[in-house]
Amino acid sequence: MNIEQANAIPLREILQKIECYAVKEKDEFIFYNSPLHQDDGANFIVNTLKNRWQDISVAKYGNVVDFICLYLLSKDEDHTVIDALRWIRNMTRAKPVLKTTAKSKALPINLVVQSVNDLEDIDLITFLKEKYIPSEVTRKYLKQITIKNRDNGKTFIALGMENENESFEVLNEVIGGSIGVRGISFVRGSQLPSTEVNIFEDVLDFLSAVSYQPKYEFKGDSILLNSMLCMPQMFAYINTYPYQQLSTWLCNSPCGESATQFLKNVVRQENDMRFQAMNHIYRKHNNYHEWHIENMMK
Repeated sequence: MNIEQANAIPLREILQKIECYAVKEKDEFIFYNSPLHQDDGANFIVNTLKNRWQDISVAKYGNVVDFICLYLLSKDEDHTVIDALRWIRNMTRAKPVLKTTAKSKALPINLVVQSVNDLEDIDLITFLKEKYIPSEVTRKYLKQITIKNRDNGKTFIALGMENENESFEVLNEVIGGSIGVRGISFVRGSQLPSTEVNIFEDVLDFLSAVSYQPKYEFKGDSILLNSMLCMPQMFAYINTYPYQQLSTWLCNSPCGESATQFLKNVVRQENDMRFQAMNHIYRKHNNYHEWHIENMMK
């Protein structure tokens, strides 16, 4: 691969492969939290027409190769042009990143929930159907959320699941995150009282896994963390209900593995509770949703 070929690869695809997801889009511009440094202000902007980027918080800009050189530098790796081309070649040969919505984060405070309705919008249903989530599952667990930008009065719609703080975790093709107070989501299982609880990192992993269950329901309850930062909120439920088994469906990243081990240690302290890590199912994938898509494509 030469420099010209590398610079022809859409930056959006490169960012997706490093799990950097769009915060918002406007015309040909896509806004991200910068992958080059700590940034909560969506200061990294991609021009999709020119396939160029700029990081306005540090006054950096350039093409694909320029970005990868700086990205490797931020990871304390060798970062010459040759190193960047090698990295791009290896990443583009790898299987594509299949999970395309952002990890849950608090969305800008100027966004508020205007209304909550049963799901009717075909585009939203198709958005998840293309990720092999049956429409019956989408309708069963998600709502159609109308979101208003208080600064300009404009509205848009997204899929949403209510969390235990009476706020919403929302996602569509552009955004993913929390509107209001970030928190866990609790889904009651079909068995009452439930003796099992499943721990998921986010809604896509949960929807993917429940798609394989009879009547699209787990027997046991499910807790969606929506963010690893929300993990402490789950213990009130685990300590309240007489669960006999806790199963984790967390990602295979270092953060996910650390959280899985932490929960395993917690369960060990409970003499009447069993622990099961389900990531043996998707060991070769980053998360269950990625495994699900590849499994459905076979």
